[in-house]
Amino acid sequence: MTTRDYDNEDTEAMRMIDLHAARARRQQKLWLVILIISLALLVLAISAVTVSQMATPIGDYPLPQRVVEKTVAQGGDVIVRGTKCMDLAHVVLGASNWRRVDPPIEFVPFSQGAAFREAGCWNYEFRNQLPAYLTPGRWRLEGHDAANVGPFTQDVFWYTEPFTVTGEIDVAK
Repeated sequence: MTTRDYDNEDTEAMRMIDLHAARARRQQKLWLVILIISLALLVLAISAVTVSQMATPIGDYPLPQRVVEKTVAQGGDVIVRGTKCMDLAHVVLGASNWRRVDPPIEFVPFSQGAAFREAGCWNYEFRNQLPAYLTPGRWRLEGHDAANVGPFTQDVFWYTEPFTVTGEIDVAK
């Protein structure tokens, strides 16, 4: 607020006008701040609604996925039966790895790929060859599937029942 020297009898009136103008400017600034905050909150609310209404193509994956043979020789195949559900037909990117369950220390990358999946629940049988260097012990196969939807990614994680890898070599391979 600026102070002025008034040389006439309207000094008090002019001072009141200056005070009123300063108060009006403060109110304008306050209303501008309230307007900006309200617009920002509106944008956030619209974004939240948009994200919540975005398609999530991947549905439920009953866990754990079932292992057919609970004991497998080194280099043998782990056969997994599992159900994967899709709410919408979509391309799914997947990656999996071997994880030692007992003791829980080792992690061995396994595979990655992409597939187009139709809508609905589908039963799959996956044949996964054990790497020859996988040590004997209790293991499980685990991974995640991802669907890209606009700028967002929907991730679903899955795992199998544990199985035992023996020290024997699978000679049938």
